[in-house]
Amino acid sequence: MYRLHSLSEKLAVIGLYESGYCSTAIGEQLHLCARDVRRRLSRYRAHGIGALSNNLTSAAFKASVVSEVFEKSLSCAQVALKSGVSESAVYSWV
Repeated sequence: MYRLHSLSEKLAVIGLYESGYCSTAIGEQLHLCARDVRRRLSRYRAHGIGALSNNLTSAAFKASVVSEVFEKSLSCAQVALKSGVSESAVYSWV
């Protein structure tokens, strides 16, 4: 079962990356898969620290994200990165 990680855990990923660690080494040290590490780094680079929080989103925001997928024919991964939310959230809203 997936658990939400705290902001401090997510910031640990950023800190290790900025210290020169690769995503695989960060994942091993923090017990995350390298793919999750890369996703967090991508969200952080695209949207800053605000993209790392576990905020609830409004219905209007969710609707705009879903419309991006269907009206602009973008993938869930593309819209997730652009919107600053997780890919799994976009899949669940679509």
